[in-house]
Amino acid sequence: MHGNWQQYREKLVKITDKIVEKHGLTVTVPKPQPEKRTMAELKMKERGQLTWKDKIRQAVDATMREAHISDFKSFKDKLGELAVNVIERGRDLTYGLTGTNYKSRGAKLGDDYKKETIFNELDRRNELQVGTSRQRQGRAWLEGRGERLEREQSARHSSCYLFLLFYLI
Repeated sequence: MHGNWQQYREKLVKITDKIVEKHGLTVTVPKPQPEKRTMAELKMKERGQLTWKDKIRQAVDATMREAHISDFKSFKDKLGELAVNVIERGRDLTYGLTGTNYKSRGAKLGDDYKKETIFNELDRRNELQVGTSRQRQGRAWLEGRGERLEREQSARHSSCYLFLLFYLI
């Protein structure tokens, strides 16, 4: 088989879900993976200390709370301001604390930090912004339309009056 395995798998899951529903069975939904934590992280958490992975999670969460961030470049730039480097590698993102050797893949931090999740949210925001700007442009066009119609009608009337004036003279 050639092609993208992930896309093939998604299609296969959709087909099997339809078959399962057709026969009156319940579709199984995979549970979201919890944030993975090492023993050292668990011990630090027990002592009330903040781990370096938690710092990365907090920076990503703070960045994603900002509604104006709708593309990967602005996402990456904002994280850079918060001392977190982001590298896009294949199917995942790698986050690292600036000035340290601490790095972690998004999948290790939890489902919310995976490349797929981040990109889906950024795409959704981008679509909303594009849709909103299109609506504004459409409204502006409609609002200006009345004025344009009045100008066109007055121009027609004035040309009709001029024609009548010349015709009568």
